[in-house]
Amino acid sequence: MPYPKQSLRLTFGFTVPGTDEVADTGLHITTLGTSPFDAAAVLDAYSDANIDAFAGFYNDLMGVGAIQWGNYSKLDTIKLAAVGVDGLYLTDPRIRPVTGFVGFTGATVLPQSSVVATFWSGLGFGTANFGRMYLPHTALPLETLTPRATAAVAGAFTDGVAEFVSAVNGVADSVEAASGVVNLSKIGLGTVKAVAQVGVGRVIDTQRRRRNRLNEDILYAAVT
Repeated sequence: MPYPKQSLRLTFGFTVPGTDEVADTGLHITTLGTSPFDAAAVLDAYSDANIDAFAGFYNDLMGVGAIQWGNYSKLDTIKLAAVGVDGLYLTDPRIRPVTGFVGFTGATVLPQSSVVATFWSGLGFGTANFGRMYLPHTALPLETLTPRATAAVAGAFTDGVAEFVSAVNGVADSVEAASGVVNLSKIGLGTVKAVAQVGVGRVIDTQRRRRNRLNEDILYAAVT
């Protein structure tokens, strides 16, 4: 089934310099309900400065003291694309280069690790209540002798994610009134719901798709 309406797909693209490793993550922007949204026209309405601002918001999020961002990782592109109800691009995406946004010195995070931000509509029934945004090459510092971050660390980063989504909403609304970050579902007639709350868990997630793409350096030892 199709999505209920057109949207913009905002994608953050990462590389590991000196390798062919890449990662990306993103979110959807559109209006709610039956309000019209001409994604191609809205995309044209975005200035380069609007799109560049999204990179700054992500970098601010990575600056929240509760997070670790692998020192080998580099955010180097922001892509904003107009997406049709079939999930395909309606026109060529806008791609902006990003410079200077790299992981933290000394943050040796496993490249398949990811903090995951949960996007919640605030509702418990129906579809499009939950979405997620993986944050590539990230981790939260773990509580001593446990596999989990402390509640304080997770809470501080949750607040940072809320500020990030709010900042994206601010730009989106300034370009196209009443647009913002949403969860989309293709079930039935399709559903669109605003992201009302965000959450961050205390367990570090693993992106299996990233793990499967990592180049292995296998070491062998002789058997006697």
